[in-house]
Amino acid sequence: MADGGWIKLYRSIRSNWIWANGNERYAKWWMDLIMMVNHEPRKVLVNGNLITIGVGQRLTSIKKLSETWGASRNTVDKFLRLLVEDKMIEVQKSRTSGTSIKVLNYADYQTFSPEKSKRSEQGVEHQPEQRSEQRSEHKQEPKELLKNLEKEKEKKSLSSLGRGDLVKFWENNGFGMISSKTREDLMYWVDDFKKIGSSEEQAIAIVQKALDISVDNNVRRYNYANSILQNWESKKLTSVEAIKALEIKRQQDKQQHAIGRNMESQVYHNQGDVSDDELPF
Repeated sequence: MADGGWIKLYRSIRSNWIWANGNERYAKWWMDLIMMVNHEPRKVLVNGNLITIGVGQRLTSIKKLSETWGASRNTVDKFLRLLVEDKMIEVQKSRTSGTSIKVLNYADYQTFSPEKSKRSEQGVEHQPEQRSEQRSEHKQEPKELLKNLEKEKEKKSLSSLGRGDLVKFWENNGFGMISSKTREDLMYWVDDFKKIGSSEEQAIAIVQKALDISVDNNVRRYNYANSILQNWESKKLTSVEAIKALEIKRQQDKQQHAIGRNMESQVYHNQGDVSDDELPF
């Protein structure tokens, strides 16, 4: 996290839920996240492996954030889930590398032209020409906001499911109130399926499919859904369509096997009914 530099902050944040009365700490945490993430790619060593943390991303943990912000882990986890549901960040959790946070549309907060950066380094940012450019940027702000809103609407239309829907499905289908560990495990599964090729939406749909099967079979336990997901992961199934196709094939193979056994039984039965006149001696 860089100590110097700057970020852009639009006045429109005042109309966001994060700025509402009573959410003052949310606003502070959100601005802290924007300043915390990388403004350029960086390589870090994690458990002996060299990984690249991209622009707008930060590798951290719920524990570290709770210590930095002076709040409980549950409170921090709730705040991050709200940001995810509002398409403001993406969170990926890994058992080995921790929690990765990506600020979506990060360029809106940290975009500047190389020419303006050069003038800033030379200490002439207060010249009339610079002030003219700043006024021009403020005039363009509403247009930029409209473009961003259109992008967000498009993203939401493409995604019918969010990670928060898994929690709602769990609590609305007889599993009971979800624990923080179970919630975290479900999110881990979303990330695990993304690692083998699923998109965010496909991974969420796969996890919900496992929960749906648990409901259909009246076995509303995490261990049951977990075993289903482990089976699908081992078969590299990256979409609900692939899961359905495998199930269809399994049923067809089962029917073919049953037909084969039935034919063998009929042959054996017919051999027992052969009369003495039909024997070749």
